[in-house]
Amino acid sequence: MLLFGKPIDGGLIDALTLLVGLLMVVIKILIRRYKGQQPIASAQAATIDFLNGVVILPFLMISASVFSPNLIPQNTVSVALAGGVGLSLVLGELFRRTE
Repeated sequence: MLLFGKPIDGGLIDALTLLVGLLMVVIKILIRRYKGQQPIASAQAATIDFLNGVVILPFLMISASVFSPNLIPQNTVSVALAGGVGLSLVLGELFRRTE
């Protein structure tokens, strides 16, 4: 992948993807604490926050690939992760709305 004409390792993108997911868990815990929501942390909420956070960077890459087609081919793990999580979250929302 090229960014500003310089190559970027696909492993770095995958590591950053996981880091953003973990940061999202921490950020959401801090937001719940600030708003006084209980519980501020649970396994279910942390899992959902992590999965939502993990798709941010790959979705940004998919969007940016319109301007730079070299973004996607070398980062198939991140894109596949984003697609799988995105699909499961969308399907989960669709089925939850019909209950």
